[in-house]
Amino acid sequence: MEKSNTKKLKFSLAWKALTLVILLLIIYTCYHVFFGLAESIKTTPAGLVQQSNSVILEGVIFREEEVVSTQNKGDMRPYFSNGERVSIDSVVAAVYTQSGNAEANEKIAELEEKLEIMKLSNVKGLVSIANIEKVNSEIEKLYTSMMLSLSQGDNLKAKAIEKELLIAMNQLKIYKGEVENYNSEIAGIEAELDVLYNSFEGEKEYIWADNGGYVYYSCDGYEQALTPSALESLTINGFSDILNRVKSEPVIDSNYRCKFVYGNVWQMATLCDNEIAALLEVGKEYGVTIFDIKERNITVTLEIIGESNGEKTLLVFSCSTMPEGFDYTRYQSFKLDISTVEGYRVPMEALQRLVDKETGEERVGVYILNASVVQFRRVEIIARSNGYYIVAKLDKSNENYQEYLNLNDIIILDTDGMYDGKTLTR
Repeated sequence: MEKSNTKKLKFSLAWKALTLVILLLIIYTCYHVFFGLAESIKTTPAGLVQQSNSVILEGVIFREEEVVSTQNKGDMRPYFSNGERVSIDSVVAAVYTQSGNAEANEKIAELEEKLEIMKLSNVKGLVSIANIEKVNSEIEKLYTSMMLSLSQGDNLKAKAIEKELLIAMNQLKIYKGEVENYNSEIAGIEAELDVLYNSFEGEKEYIWADNGGYVYYSCDGYEQALTPSALESLTINGFSDILNRVKSEPVIDSNYRCKFVYGNVWQMATLCDNEIAALLEVGKEYGVTIFDIKERNITVTLEIIGESNGEKTLLVFSCSTMPEGFDYTRYQSFKLDISTVEGYRVPMEALQRLVDKETGEERVGVYILNASVVQFRRVEIIARSNGYYIVAKLDKSNENYQEYLNLNDIIILDTDGMYDGKTLTR
């Protein structure tokens, strides 16, 4: 009986102790919830951002190109894709003395375009989740651009965008694992083309590559006029005439059968406001976004700052990047990034200007939250954007670098009542 009472007593004490612990936890939680809410503040981390000072310009492409004409004027069979790299002494095409029927050539043109799409659809390199996100974004942009072109009645541009859209959609299938590659489809198209090309009649005249370079099977008629050497004597008036011509006559019929481009450097001339030109330096690299069928980001080097009049300055950029699928149409619209600043993002409402009562020194900065303590961190504003400042990144070579804002510091947005050293109830 005594043992039973002892057990009951121990159980009762344990239960009371547990109840007391639970009650203390409830009180502790309520205290921090209610008092913590009283001290609740809005914050944001000091994230890294970039901002570009840019301008939209119109340019004309100049390249060193060698055009090829042939004795034969009949059908032509290409042995390489348009824009493909060829080695020295390669046979790039055969030109026949006779022309085939229109139906065969129409089918060949259709299959050649399909073959190019399938070749460009094959993915090079490793497949990752980032690839899928990038291609999905590109598909969305291309589809929007295609619909916009159709609504504006620009069917030619819509057709070109559709080609890029098909390539992106095919690549997405590889990234998702739905297909491994398009090698069998490519082989099938090439077999169909062989049958059609073998129907060509007459004697063949071969086109050879005298040097290693890139072959193109269409000519625009500007090959012998818009050369790098022509840039040496180019004037503002001369460029304006060329610009107007390539915009109104983007493609000119030519008797040439193909052309070679030796080397991978090409140039682009443009006019810009004198104020913009004053910010640029010869020999410096700049980021450019070309608004072709899709946005292409490349790096160019300012080669020449040419003639200047009261308003405009002639500029010539060079580039050694050859974007895949880029057709080098003479007229180009592009965005030039003049300068780029990188720093920490600080919302405008967080910025504080404190004046030392003794010295009168003004300190510009923000309040940050370090654990539960408010601290003041100085900043150096380097740019301003919509609703926020960009401030200089922390430079640890400065003796007093610890006084300045650092990456991922927690910036306080509710600054009323804040001061350096204040402790917040959390």
